[in-house]
Amino acid sequence: MSADGSALERFPRDYPVAKFIDIVGDAWTPIVLHQLANAPVRYGVLRRSLPGVSKKMLTQTLRRLEKARLVIRTVIDTNPIGTLYRLTAEGRALLTALEPLCQWSQDHADLLDTLRDNLSAET
Repeated sequence: MSADGSALERFPRDYPVAKFIDIVGDAWTPIVLHQLANAPVRYGVLRRSLPGVSKKMLTQTLRRLEKARLVIRTVIDTNPIGTLYRLTAEGRALLTALEPLCQWSQDHADLLDTLRDNLSAET
């Protein structure tokens, strides 16, 4: 493990798991992808569906996903002007890989609470 605590730094940058974690390893990316799973979503609707995310963090996450070509942003000519986000084919493919993890998380919420409590107790 490196001095800053990142175990992934032991692996080359082209190591597949390291690439995956670079893309989806932050707190909001998997959740945003999951929220975009079924249909395009307007920014305001997306923000209201994620009450724990700040406007700044959601914007940064969406920009990062757009830059990675996982999400497409479309400006809607309404009053006021709106934005619509939808998954690209690559975003849908990545979401397919994340869906079992999302389902497992829902099925094991109690276990995750216990594990989080254990981690909190160690600090």
